[in-house]
Amino acid sequence: MAKVAFTGSVTSGRKVNACAASNGIPTTMELGGKSALLVFDDADVEKAVEWCMVSLSAAMIMFVLMPTYVIVTDAPAEAAKD
Repeated sequence: MAKVAFTGSVTSGRKVNACAASNGIPTTMELGGKSALLVFDDADVEKAVEWCMVSLSAAMIMFVLMPTYVIVTDAPAEAAKD
């Protein structure tokens, strides 16, 4: 086996990762089951909104891409209100 890719809970991910590591197999983990879209202070607010909409549209094709929540720091949040 060349690589293990796992999507699931943190608890199960730890077990999968430990098993793979003990056999020298690299892993890619997506843990926790939520997809946040993060928008930081230096973000281009218009691009952030655009990418949020793109990811929601893409979700119709591949559900795992859909953001379930958006986390925005204060500065972009204020800019988005304008």
